[in-house]
Amino acid sequence: MNADPKHYGNCERDLYAGDCPCQQTMTEDKARGIGAQHGANAASWVFDGNTPEATYHAIVRVIDEGDPMLYDSYRAPSLSGEFSDDYSERDLVDDMTSDACRAQGHDASDHDDWDDIANAYNDAASESFWQEVESIARRHLS
Repeated sequence: MNADPKHYGNCERDLYAGDCPCQQTMTEDKARGIGAQHGANAASWVFDGNTPEATYHAIVRVIDEGDPMLYDSYRAPSLSGEFSDDYSERDLVDDMTSDACRAQGHDASDHDDWDDIANAYNDAASESFWQEVESIARRHLS
């Protein structure tokens, strides 16, 4: 196994010089896409066929008023690990790591910018969640 910290597993390519296939698959844009999808999906669970009309009105009202209380009332997806069955940082690593990258002995957490990648996921998941919650509520009321 290569002891050079720029190389992992059996890979002889420099992960950070851009010649490793992993570099192209582990991007903030990819993490944002995954986060946005998870956020929108989670928002669809906020309302169901039994949600009172008053709930839709209340959500639209606090959004219009800019009341931060709303953000404490519902939980947007994140990599917090708050609940054991939540999507985790390990799940994101698995989703971000291509087969070509795995074949080289790498995973996404080897990436220099992993913290930025994880933050991109969290930001997109939260933004998408709240946008979709608002959109669902407004569509229901129109």
